[in-house]
Amino acid sequence: MVLTPEVRTFVLMSNSLRALGCQVTRATALSPAIQILRGTPHDVLFLDLPGKGDHASWVPQLLAENYSLRIVAVAAPECLTSAVSCLRAGAQDCLPKPIDPCRLRRLVTQTTAPDADVSAAVSNASGMRLAMDSIRRAALSDLPVMLRGENGTGKTMFAEALHRCSRRAGRPFVTVNCPSLSAELVISDLFGHSKGAFTGAIADQVGKVESAEGGSLFLDELGDLPGSVQARILRFLQERAFERLGETVTRHADVRLITATNRDLEALIANGAFRPDLFYRLSGIEITIPPLRERRGDIVKLARGFLQTHAKNHGRTIEFAANTIELLTAYDWPGNVRELSNEIQRAVVMTNGSVITPDHLSPRLRCPQTNQVYMGGDFTIQQISDHHVASVLRRHPRVGQVARILDIERSTLLTKRRRLGIRPSRSEVVAQPG
Repeated sequence: MVLTPEVRTFVLMSNSLRALGCQVTRATALSPAIQILRGTPHDVLFLDLPGKGDHASWVPQLLAENYSLRIVAVAAPECLTSAVSCLRAGAQDCLPKPIDPCRLRRLVTQTTAPDADVSAAVSNASGMRLAMDSIRRAALSDLPVMLRGENGTGKTMFAEALHRCSRRAGRPFVTVNCPSLSAELVISDLFGHSKGAFTGAIADQVGKVESAEGGSLFLDELGDLPGSVQARILRFLQERAFERLGETVTRHADVRLITATNRDLEALIANGAFRPDLFYRLSGIEITIPPLRERRGDIVKLARGFLQTHAKNHGRTIEFAANTIELLTAYDWPGNVRELSNEIQRAVVMTNGSVITPDHLSPRLRCPQTNQVYMGGDFTIQQISDHHVASVLRRHPRVGQVARILDIERSTLLTKRRRLGIRPSRSEVVAQPG
C-alpha cells in the first residue's frame, strides 16, 4: 500500500512496484488505510510524509491492524525529522525523495523476503487468529502479558510483535532467558550489580531492566525462575523499584513486562515452586499460542515459505513433490514451527535437484507413527484420559500427590497405572516398607 495524498508520488511508486510484480493499493489518509488493511492483508506500507502533520502517531495505529506489516517512511530532505519520528514509533525503514527506483527495488526485495518468525503467524486457524487479535488488543495497554504454548510455537515472535504494535515500539525490546542462569546471575542480569558484588564482578553493570527503560522486557521460560528471583520481580511489579546486586540505592524503571512459558504454572504453584501472587501479577493478559498440529491447514503454507527462504539462501529454486506434501501434513510436529523450519532447511541441503521428495526428509517423517494424543484431535475420551494420567504420573513421583491432582481415589489411580503398564517410580519403591 502507498499512503499518500499526492497523485504524482503514487503514480511514480506504483509503476515501479508493479514492475516488480507487486500488487499496489492506495490510501490518501489514515482512516481509509485502516479500512483497507482490515479487509485485505498487506506486506508493506509506504507512508508518504508530504510536510506538516503528526504522521508518527499513525504508525502504531497501522501496526495495530496488522502487526507483521512493514512500514517504510517516504520523506523529502526537509521532512527527515518526521521520518526519524516514524522510525522511533515502529516504522522499519526510510525511503528518501526524490525516489530512486533502484533503491526502491532493493528495499522491496529486502522487506518482503519471507521471514521464518513472521511466517509463523500466517494462519487461518481460529486459535491463531484469536491469538493475533489478542496481541493487537493487548498492545493498546501496558498490562503485563503472559504468552503460553509449547516450545517452537513462536512465543518470542509474538512478544516482539506485541512490542512493535505498542506505544513503546520506538524504545528497546530486551530479552532475558530465565533458565540459562543461576539465581544470582539472573538477578544481576535483570537488575545489574556493583563492582565486587560477587566473584568476577570487576565493574558496575547496568541490568536489563534499566536497559529496557521506556520499552519492553521479555522474560522467556518464566516457569524456570528461582524463588529468590521471583520475589524480586514481584517487588519490581508492585513498586517499579529495584536495587542493583550489592547496592542499597533504590532505582526506578518504566518497562512493560512480557513473559512466556511452556510449563504448567498452576501445577508449579500447587507444588510450591512458583509464587501465586507473582502469577496473578504477570498474567494480566494471557495469550495461548496453539501448537502446529492443531492448525494443520497452515503446514503447507509455512513449509513453502520456509522452502523459498532456505532455497534462496543457497541460490536455488526448489519445490515439493506431491507425496512430500502429504508427509509434511500428516506429521504431528512436536517441535512446532521451529521443527518445521529446521526440517525444510535440512531437506534443501540434502537434495541435489529441484524437487524435494520423501527420501530427502528425516526418517521420523517417512516412517509411520502413532499420532500423539492431544486435545481437540480425533481421539476417544478414554485415549485422552489415559494420556493425561500417564503424563501426570511421569511428572510426579508420588501416587498420593497424583491422585490429589487428578481428584480421584488412590486405588482407582493404581488400577489405571497397572492397566497402562506404568511401573512405580524408583523413589516410590524405595519408600515402601520392606
